[in-house]
Amino acid sequence: MMYKHKTFTALFILIFSSAFGQMEDYQYKRAITGIEDQWHSLKLPDSIFSKLQDDLADLRVFGFSPSGDTIEAAYLFNSNLSKSETKLVDYSIFNQSSNSEGYYYSFEISEQMTINQIRLDFAEENFDWRVKLEGSQDQSQWFQILNDYRILSIKNNSSDYKYSSLEFSDSKYRYYRVFVPGASNPKLISAQLAQIIHSPGKYSILNTEDLVIRQSIKNKQTEIIIDLPLLLPLNTLIIRVKDDFDYYRPIRIEAISDSIKTEKGWRQITQNIGSGILSSMEKNRFSLNGKLSDKLRVVVDNGDNQALDFDNFSIEVQEYDISIRFNQEADYSLYYGNSKANRPNYDIALFKDKVPGTMASLNLGTEEILEDNLDPSSPLFNNKNWLWAIMAAMIVLLGGFTFKMIKSKE
Repeated sequence: MMYKHKTFTALFILIFSSAFGQMEDYQYKRAITGIEDQWHSLKLPDSIFSKLQDDLADLRVFGFSPSGDTIEAAYLFNSNLSKSETKLVDYSIFNQSSNSEGYYYSFEISEQMTINQIRLDFAEENFDWRVKLEGSQDQSQWFQILNDYRILSIKNNSSDYKYSSLEFSDSKYRYYRVFVPGASNPKLISAQLAQIIHSPGKYSILNTEDLVIRQSIKNKQTEIIIDLPLLLPLNTLIIRVKDDFDYYRPIRIEAISDSIKTEKGWRQITQNIGSGILSSMEKNRFSLNGKLSDKLRVVVDNGDNQALDFDNFSIEVQEYDISIRFNQEADYSLYYGNSKANRPNYDIALFKDKVPGTMASLNLGTEEILEDNLDPSSPLFNNKNWLWAIMAAMIVLLGGFTFKMIKSKE
């Protein structure tokens, strides 16, 4: 009885290790060269994203040591997204006054700090004003910061849009004064003075040339289809318009993943990945949140207005790089293309402060397609379906033997 138990246990371990092997499930690999230190950085090439899971979970660094052991090197994704930090500044408002030309609002900063934004909130819901902003250290001499700066608010049954933030270069005055022209009191409710600190990310700019623009008179919409050369992580869509008149158009951005045939013809499968307002007031940058896609559909609602004449569309493509820690000498390769893989859980994620700030970059070789040796027509012990079935049977048998042994001892 004990001999049979050991035999089945050994067979179970063999089958278990075969069924849960790691590297045979990956479809692609690229050799890594240039390893000289413990830590290195590696930029992921654009061509890799079409073969990765959407969350990039199936990325691994495997190596073979001189003794033939398989090693997995731990890595961290580096944050290459742009970031904005808002530092609010304490202030007091004074000298709210007016004359025949308009209204003045003065602000005193309690502690002299750098600011580059003033957000204004007015009781008036519909306005179009050209304001002026000045700064001073002593209120005796004022220096112009902004002049003829347009702020706008539209609120009706079909629109709800407000742009009332004053954006300017870093300034450091003790006093600021906003002038709003006009005879009617704008009724300032509140203001927010702040320093916006931008940390730029790592992007490459893709100028889209393969696109189709269609006008729908019936739906009062403009549809733009943008084809991209590769499946890429899309961060920001930038739209430039030729027209020099004012415009305000709701916009939505969809990723096209596939098309299906229906009784009414072909229908595209889409996912909303961005929306906002296309406006002559703003820079018209729309976040796509790093969505992996190779085809976009942009829909602009024109309402009763004439369609816009677009200049160009460009996309900021997110750059991804990883920091890899090599603890042992080996021939390493980057493996990817495994739909079953889960995101790895490495200890170094808990010790990010120990990761060097600068490190040498690695190089990748050409892509190799890995052969699938687990063909359904292969012999019994090479077939994964059979392995799973036998492994389940082994579990049942081992459970039965264990139960019998316990009963016999009783």
